[in-house]
Amino acid sequence: MIAPLAKLIDWSARQVLATLGLGKPEGNPRLEEALQFLKGPHFIPAESKSAQVEFRPNPSGLHFHFPTPRPGGVAENNVGHGRFYRCGENWREQPAIILLHGRGDLVNHWHRFPSIARQCNRHGLNVATLVAPGYFQRRPRRRESSGGDYLRLAETTAQAVAEIRAMTG
Repeated sequence: MIAPLAKLIDWSARQVLATLGLGKPEGNPRLEEALQFLKGPHFIPAESKSAQVEFRPNPSGLHFHFPTPRPGGVAENNVGHGRFYRCGENWREQPAIILLHGRGDLVNHWHRFPSIARQCNRHGLNVATLVAPGYFQRRPRRRESSGGDYLRLAETTAQAVAEIRAMTG
């Protein structure tokens, strides 16, 4: 019973990948470019600068933005966005954690993260959440299908890593 089920799952996964354009790496001319980028020194540079965070005036006082340390070709992605939850009056002396959403994880980012942040705040931890490149307010206005564009995926991942490093600086 397990072997046929495993075959069905494997077949289903291949169908989904093929539908997304990810199932045939040889059909994506940017795969080699992506592999070279991932292996090269520019994927995660040795040096990282701190993010220049600015808080936006709003009723909650939680929202912030900063210029991405790794700008790309999509204007909406060149500004990082997030929310900051302070743990009290002495928040500057307390540690902070960063919560990251998964791919398009609307429920966690907008609903569960505030609850988690409040719990962490009660225990003396500041919390920051970041919006990954390409999601929520960073979604490009002009929709392009990146189905299977491995180089774009690698570049977006590098941008996200650079922003996380900048936030921890």
